[in-house]
Amino acid sequence: MKTFKRLCIKDYSIAAANGDVLRLERGHVYLTSEMRAPTAYDRAFVPGEVASVVTVFTGFWVPVPLSLFDGAMEFTA
Repeated sequence: MKTFKRLCIKDYSIAAANGDVLRLERGHVYLTSEMRAPTAYDRAFVPGEVASVVTVFTGFWVPVPLSLFDGAMEFTA
């Protein structure tokens, strides 16, 4: 699996039904997947229409809009 380090350019949070919250902070670098078109599964997590998503690998593995990030540096091939 290819992974990338990406710089977050917008604060973002999403809450799960069980109360868990994922928070991404502007200015932090996060490990993410390759970008992809959103699937039906992704749309359950990502509000609104987005062209591309990535999965953020933090305490939770959650799809988020690619537009939250600027640039990408390949981390693993």
